Amino acid sequence: MFGRHFFAYEFARQFISPDHTVLEAGSGDGYGSSYLSDACSMVIGIDIEWEAVWSANETYKKSNLSFLQASVFELPLESGSVDFVCSMQVIEHLADPLPYLEELKRIMTPNAYLVITTPFRETKGWRFDRIPSPFHVIEYTGDELQSLLNSVFSDVDIRGIAFKDNSEAGKTDVQLGRFQTLDVFGFRKLIPSTLKPFIYRILRFKPIGEINMSSHDFELVDSITPEVLDLIAICRA
Repeated sequence: MFGRHFFAYEFARQFISPDHTVLEAGSGDGYGSSYLSDACSMVIGIDIEWEAVWSANETYKKSNLSFLQASVFELPLESGSVDFVCSMQVIEHLADPLPYLEELKRIMTPNAYLVITTPFRETKGWRFDRIPSPFHVIEYTGDELQSLLNSVFSDVDIRGIAFKDNSEAGKTDVQLGRFQTLDVFGFRKLIPSTLKPFIYRILRFKPIGEINMSSHDFELVDSITPEVLDLIAICRA
């Protein structure tokens, strides 16, 4: 999972210039903010969880990087003060995302970019058991995310993050997809999790969790197909 998320930060970094002030809304443990800080003047990471903020400040000590506890609905920043914003894997946790999006727009400069990632609800990749996360309030299709973001931002481009076909994870994902197609009645969902590794080995493929993945195992795609794992949106104010 780390490789998949880090791929999004690598993509986002192209929108950053050395003189930019950057905000990450929902910075978590801070590794993404730290990575982005190598390319700009200042990065501010915001998270609602005090433990995450404390840990990030202790782990990543840089003169141009700081982490603050705050809500994404009420950012402690002046209007029009941020040159680039990213918010990775956050919007799916929000029951009412419009105030959050409007707050991100408020602090953006007129020429700023915003990059958002979120799980693709209709994916057939990776999470082949189709077990929803108990922490996700809303997961989106491409059209739903496009419509939501269009209500706030003037320019929105939705793309997808998927496995590269030639990566070990991508090949395994194809095998999982074939297994899902054969299991038309969904019997796989009845298998205890403790037995699944054994069954995987009988079927001669490695579970996704046992594959070492990096950002190089993923790619950006223009079409939102069932193979897409995450949606990634690039927005202009």
